[in-house]
Order: sequence, then C-alpha cells, then structure tokens
Amino acid sequence: MGKNGAGKSTLMRILAGMDTAFEGELKLGSGVRIGFFDQDLESSFTTERSIYDEIEASSPTALIPSLRGLLGAFLFRGDDIYKPLAVLSGGEKSRLALLKLLLNPVNLLILDEPTNHLDLQTKDVLLNVLKEYEGTLIFVSHDRYFIDQLATRVFEIENGRGRNFPGDYAYYRSLKERESPATAELSRQEDTAVPPEGRHKRQPPSKEAAQGPAGGFPEAFPGRRSPSRGNRGP
Repeated sequence: MGKNGAGKSTLMRILAGMDTAFEGELKLGSGVRIGFFDQDLESSFTTERSIYDEIEASSPTALIPSLRGLLGAFLFRGDDIYKPLAVLSGGEKSRLALLKLLLNPVNLLILDEPTNHLDLQTKDVLLNVLKEYEGTLIFVSHDRYFIDQLATRVFEIENGRGRNFPGDYAYYRSLKERESPATAELSRQEDTAVPPEGRHKRQPPSKEAAQGPAGGFPEAFPGRRSPSRGNRGP
C-alpha cells in the first residue's frame, strides 16, 4: 500500500530482478522461480501473430490440449483466438499477458496493478485463479475488493519507509483508523464517493467464466494450490 509515487512499482521491479539500480542487497530463497506482470508488459504485443499462436508458443507441451479452455477462461472464445495481437485492446492485452504468466510453473508471482484495463468479469476470473494459486503472491492494486479477497499481509510504503501489517486488508484498515482519525474519515469519504446505484455488486463468476468452454480451468493451470495457503499481499 502507498500513495502514487511512493515507490510501489519500483519495489516490485526490484523484487522481480528487473531493476538493479538500488542500494542494499536482495536475496532470494533457494529454488524461487519468479513470474512478473507489470503495467508495460502489454506493450510487447504488437505483431501479427494470433492470440492462439502466441499462447501455444509460450505453453508447456502438456497444456497444449487445454489451451482453448484456458483461453476461454480469460474470455477469448470462438474466432477471437485468431485475432492478431496488434489489434487487441488494452484490456485484451492485459488478459493475454496474465494468461501467459500463469501458464508456466512459478512459485512466486509478482503483479503490479494486474486489474488495470480489466472489466469486472475478467477481474473476477483472475481473482478466482489467484485464489487457487499455491505459491507466494506479491501484488500492488488500487482495487479494494481485489485486495480484500486476496491479501493475508499488507506492506505499506510511506515517506521512503516500509511497514509490515501481518493481517488482511480489514486488519490493516482498522489499525490505520485507530492510529489516525483523519485516516478513518478519509476512508469513509472514499467509501461513499460512489453513489449506491453506481456501485458494482459482484456475483460469483459463472461456470462458463470459471472453467472456460473446455472445462480445463482452473485444474489445468500450473501452480494450482493445495489446501495450504501461500503468503500474499498488496
């Protein structure tokens, strides 16, 4: 958590090994395999290659029979899978980048604003996938619902310093509100800024959205979680 410009995206890039211009030392545990999504990743999709060809080229051989179902889970259905990458919208590119990331077995996912450009249905599909992920998840998001559903730990960056809150988003907010009446008032203002008729009432994803037309989701994904839960935080 942190204000715009606090350094959240920079921290994500450092953790992912994408930014080495920093002081100090970064040590990863043995056997850590990182998957990284950032806000600029979608800009790489500029060729005439089709969506299906892009995913097939990135997929482990064992998953190729399930690709249509996995594409369907991310709302690429029918002839859409043959659209060239160059004509995709920002939201479609984000969906494709996230799917590519989830195709390969990694045990640390680092996501910088993964819900940007996504419509509500796709956000719910992504949320469903990440709830099943058995590795460690580190993410930055401004979507309160997304944070509330996933985070088991919150790390706040403020004035160049980091602070760890070992609990979910509700725990973080309760502590911040106790520390500062101004923070509590700001939270109430943000909660009431959107008129009731404009608020989205999320429903559980439909079976089609959750599984895709081939029924291969989420069991087909590498990293699908066991009953144990990994660490995750915004």
